Amino acid sequence: SGGMAIQMSLRALGFKYGDEVIHQVDTCVANSFAILNAGVTPIFSDISLETFKLNFDDVENLVTERTKAIIPIHMWGNSENMDKVIEIADKYKLKIIEDCCLAIGATYNGKKVGQFGDVGIFSFGATKPIQAGEGGFIVTNDDELAKKLRTIRNWGDKSHEYGIRDQEILSWNGR
Repeated sequence: SGGMAIQMSLRALGFKYGDEVIHQVDTCVANSFAILNAGVTPIFSDISLETFKLNFDDVENLVTERTKAIIPIHMWGNSENMDKVIEIADKYKLKIIEDCCLAIGATYNGKKVGQFGDVGIFSFGATKPIQAGEGGFIVTNDDELAKKLRTIRNWGDKSHEYGIRDQEILSWNGR
């Protein structure tokens, strides 16, 4: 699911207790629950009255030394302003986890959402554009991060990806 994918991504990126992730307040509870279940603190940004997505002035006011990532949420087929998200992420050295659960196929400046951040999260839940009951997927251009994510989705078993029989990270059956 999208929530499981967010949790897995936060763990694979190495976030830990005390780290913070900023996302907009007007979204599904699954975002903040996934962040909490990964042991990280959700920080809620206000929304823009013009776009109903992130209020970037508020985002910048919320960044602290504990802030590690921002989750832009592409809502109902409408992409977030990824130029601004990337600008802020670069300025504060934040990871980007794109929530594309409600926007599969959406584009921003001619490029499909999910390609701008460190990871892109997609879902096939009952209220999503493509429904399969449950399930989802994660995309990334980072080969090492992809290996970690494949390990985490299989109870943390490192056998297949790393050739050693070991589990080093709290994980799930996310297959």
